[in-house]
Amino acid sequence: MPSYMPVSIFIEKVGDLRNHSKMERIQSLIETFEKEPNNMGAPFTHFWLRDYERYLASEIAEEENDEEIEENNQTKNQTLKQPSFKHSQMSSFLGWPEYRHWNGFLRFNKNGHLESFFVITAFHGPALVEWNSRANLLGRWRQIVDNYTDIGAFVWVEESQFLDQIETLVPATVQSSIATLICLFLSLLAIRWGKLLAISNYNERLIQSQE
Repeated sequence: MPSYMPVSIFIEKVGDLRNHSKMERIQSLIETFEKEPNNMGAPFTHFWLRDYERYLASEIAEEENDEEIEENNQTKNQTLKQPSFKHSQMSSFLGWPEYRHWNGFLRFNKNGHLESFFVITAFHGPALVEWNSRANLLGRWRQIVDNYTDIGAFVWVEESQFLDQIETLVPATVQSSIATLICLFLSLLAIRWGKLLAISNYNERLIQSQE
């Protein structure tokens, strides 16, 4: 079993990301995960917004260095400093080869507004080779997203269905083993007593025949 564990963090209630408080809530959630023990850090987190911000910053830098369109700089820069999150405005970003993969992380509604997205971050540590440690970590992640219900946050892990059964798996296994042993013991008793009865009947018949 690998000693690393990725987790997908879903945001189902994106809302208007131009709202400063909404943006802070989302960034706070991701940073909370990155500050957790054994997290591999921001460089290993797949968060589209950080690339989008870098893309917008590079656009501003290019416009500032272009003297031929100096008259349009002020209008252009104001637009870029307040990014839009509609598909029509993000299409150039999502069309770049190095950013094209983000299309799979984002979902837009029929009006072209960003509706939901997910982020992937990873954890690593020798303890994660144990199923119990992985189950405990999943429980910790769920505790975190429970504080962010206002943005519709939840986590998904590929092996979550198995991890959720660990708490009940051991008691169920013990109960099943005990029941099996009891049945085996009763079967052995039945076989033993059956043999004794057969021998007893045989002896009685033998005695009767001799008389």
